[in-house]
Amino acid sequence: MESQDILKDLSRQLEQVGVNDRIDPAGIRNNGTQTLERRQISELERQLERVIDSLRIDDRLPQVLFRLANMHFQEGDLTKAVTLYEYTLRVDSDQIPVWVNLAKAYATLGRRDDAIMCLKNAIELDKKNTEALVMLAMMALEDMKTEECKKYLRIAAENAPDHVLVHYCKGMLYLRTGSIDAAIACFKKAIQSDSRYISAYIAMGQTYLNRRRYDEAIEILQLGLRHDPNHPVILATLGDASAEKGLLEQALEYYAKALALRPNDIRLWIRKGDLHRLQKSYKEAARAYESAVNADPNNIEAWIKAAQMFLLLNERETAIECLNTARGLDPKNSQVAHERGVAFLTLGRLEEALRDFDDAFSLSPDNPTHLYYRAQALERLGRHDEARRTWEVAYELFKEAGNSTRAAECYARMQRYQITKMNHHSESSLK
Repeated sequence: MESQDILKDLSRQLEQVGVNDRIDPAGIRNNGTQTLERRQISELERQLERVIDSLRIDDRLPQVLFRLANMHFQEGDLTKAVTLYEYTLRVDSDQIPVWVNLAKAYATLGRRDDAIMCLKNAIELDKKNTEALVMLAMMALEDMKTEECKKYLRIAAENAPDHVLVHYCKGMLYLRTGSIDAAIACFKKAIQSDSRYISAYIAMGQTYLNRRRYDEAIEILQLGLRHDPNHPVILATLGDASAEKGLLEQALEYYAKALALRPNDIRLWIRKGDLHRLQKSYKEAARAYESAVNADPNNIEAWIKAAQMFLLLNERETAIECLNTARGLDPKNSQVAHERGVAFLTLGRLEEALRDFDDAFSLSPDNPTHLYYRAQALERLGRHDEARRTWEVAYELFKEAGNSTRAAECYARMQRYQITKMNHHSESSLK
C-alpha cells in the first residue's frame, strides 16, 4: 500500500469507529472485543509506524495522528496516546487541540506539572482558548488555589460566558465554597448549554448523592445515561446512588456494567464486594475482593477485605496469607496488624495474636478496639492480671470515645475479675 493511502484509509476507519476530538477522561473504558474496523485500524497503524518518517511533510499526518491518539486515550492506553500526541507536536507544534488533549492525558497519569505546561502552551497560541483556561482553573481548584481558579475562570467567562465548560467550572467552584444550590444551578446551565456534556450530569448526580437526595441523583444520572449508555462513571455513580437507597440488586447490576467497561477499577470491585457482604453472599464478596487484589496487588484495603471474607468462610489460613501479604506491603498499618491478630485468635495461635494486637495498639494508641481483643487473648493464655489491667485501660478509652456499649462490656469484665478476686480472698480467710 502506498504511504499516502495509509493516511487516507486510517482517516476513514477512524471516522467509522467514532473517535471524538474532545476527550472525556472520566469516560475511559476498555475496548473489549475488537470490531473488524478496530482490527483494521490496528493493522493500518502498524503499517504507518513503518513509514511515518516519510510522511512528516504530508499535511494530513497531524490530524490522523491526533485522532489515532484520541482513540487510544478513549480506550485507556494512555502511554500510546501520549507517544502519539508528542510525535504530532514534533511535526506541528501549533496544534492547540493536541496540546489540550496531551494535558488531559498527563493529568490522568498524575503528571500535573507537564499538564499545566501543555495548557499554558495552548494559551500562548490562543489566549481565548476556553478549554485550556477552564482546565487550568479546575487544576487550581483541585490544588486549593481558589484565587488562581477564579482568575482563569474570569478570563474564560469574559470570552465565552455561556460556554458549557464555564458553567461547569463555576459549579465546581461553588461546590468547593459550600454553595450547593448555586452549584446545582450552574450544572443545570451546563446541561442546557450542551446536553451531551456528561461531566455535568455526573457532578450534579454526585452532588445530590452527597446530600442524600437519592431519587434526584438517580433521575439526573439516568438522563446522562441516555446520551452515553456505556459511560463507566455514570454507571458506577448510579450504582452508588442505588446502593444508598437500599436497591442492592439494582446497584449490583450497575456495578457489573461499569466493571465490564473498567475491569481494573479497584473501587468498583470493593463496592461490589461490600454489597455482596451486606447480602451475606460471602463467596461472591470474596470473589469481588480477589478481583480487586488481582487488579492492584498493592491495594491494602482489598487484601484486608478479602481476608475478612475468608475468615467468615472459615478459610482461616488463606485469610492469614492475605494479611501476611498486606503486612509486608505496609508494616506500619494498624488495621492490618489488628485483622491478622483476630485471625490468629480464631485459630488459637494466641501468642501471635497478642503480638499483633500489641503492634496495632502501638501504631494506633487511641483505638481501644485493639485492647479489647488483646484482653481476650490474655484471658485465653491464662494471664489474668494483665487481662484485667487491659480491660481497665480499654474501659477508660471507650468511655472517652463515647462508646457506651463497649465501655459497659469492658466494665463487666473488670467486675468479674474483681468478684473472682473477692471470692478467692473470702475463701482464704475462712481457712
